[in-house]
Amino acid sequence: MGQTAGNDDRYQLVALANTTAAQFVSQLDGSIVIIALPAIFRGIGLDPLSAGNIAYLHSFERILPKLGETTTSAEILKVLATN
Repeated sequence: MGQTAGNDDRYQLVALANTTAAQFVSQLDGSIVIIALPAIFRGIGLDPLSAGNIAYLHSFERILPKLGETTTSAEILKVLATN
C-alpha cells in the first residue's frame, strides 16, 4: 500500500513538471514569434496593416474559437464551409 501512494505522488509530480514545462515553452514560443513578426513581414514583403490582410486575420479570428469546439475533421470542414 505504501509503495502505491509513493508512485501516485511521483506520477503527480511528473505530470506537474511536464505541464509546467509545456506552459513555459508555449509562452516562450509566443514571445519569440511576437518579436520576430516585423522581420518575418519584411522578409516576405507583406504589409500586415493593409486592408486585405486585416480582413483575412479578422475572418480567421472568428473561425478559430469554433474550431476548438469541433472534434472531427468533418466538423472542422463544416465550420470552414459556413464561414
